[in-house]
Amino acid sequence: MVESGTWVDLDEAADRLAALREHLRDAAPRIGMIRDARPDVIEELDMVMAFVEPHRRTGARFNLALLS
Repeated sequence: MVESGTWVDLDEAADRLAALREHLRDAAPRIGMIRDARPDVIEELDMVMAFVEPHRRTGARFNLALLS
């Protein structure tokens, strides 16, 4: 379920996604109660970033949302 979201320029979204991925990789916080889903989240971020990167400077917008 989406708790909040905001539209940002795709270029800014790409920077935010890259920073999130770097934090997850370097700080290694645990995600999930039963098992650590961090590797899965990083893999999903990689897929989103692969989609976003070619369109980065097109002026498009991206919705960043917190899901729970």
